[in-house]
Amino acid sequence: MSFFVRFGSTPEPDGRFRRLRARANGMSTGMAERFGPATHSAKTMAAERVMGAREWSAPQLDRAAQYVEHDLAPRVSSMLAAGARRIEPPRRSRRTRNIVIGMCAMAGVAVAAGILATRWNAMHGIGEGDVVQPEQFESTPPVPGQEPAPTMRGDRTGR
Repeated sequence: MSFFVRFGSTPEPDGRFRRLRARANGMSTGMAERFGPATHSAKTMAAERVMGAREWSAPQLDRAAQYVEHDLAPRVSSMLAAGARRIEPPRRSRRTRNIVIGMCAMAGVAVAAGILATRWNAMHGIGEGDVVQPEQFESTPPVPGQEPAPTMRGDRTGR
């Protein structure tokens, strides 16, 4: 036999190996006849045992599932939630931000009140010196001998 093995071909068995193979083939036919009934009874016995094990294990698994669902899972969940609360970094204080927002809102309200007060004063002529009376704006024909009513020239006070 050569040192190199050819791929795809099998080496020829020598004489001793052929004799052992022939003897094993002869023994196997006799064993099949001898152990056939025993293997059949072992098969049925094994099937019965497997069914018995399944009958016993089904309620055990159901009980274990109930325990995990009702007892173990809530405990694990609460442990995980507590751990998450301990790990979570503290929240930043929003106090400074809220103070700044409040001050801006107060400044906005003060500006709006100032604008409204200025408009109200302008409409009523307060702070301009002379107060314009509503009768000055009446459009009545001038009476001879009286001076005519002043007209508005774009000035709010009538000047």
